[in-house]
Amino acid sequence: MREQFTAIAAAEPELVAHHLTQAGLDEPAIEWWGKAGDQALRRSAFKEAATHLGKAIIAVLGGVVAVAIGVAPRGRIGRLILDAPVIEPDR
Repeated sequence: MREQFTAIAAAEPELVAHHLTQAGLDEPAIEWWGKAGDQALRRSAFKEAATHLGKAIIAVLGGVVAVAIGVAPRGRIGRLILDAPVIEPDR
């Protein structure tokens, strides 16, 4: 079964990404949405690639929004967001 799942994951990384997203596992979901987007780009499926990569961006932005509203984001992405320097605009 593990070999079968590996083949499915390689052929359809968006399926893995979807399940990880639904499980609230943002960090691996972002990685798999990226894989799905890259795979779609290699097939010249630009609309599909934009959708997959957009979902990765949304997952990252979800962590940024969590910080903005005072909720602690999860995982390594959350720590990166919390540790990022605040850049003040020049006035």
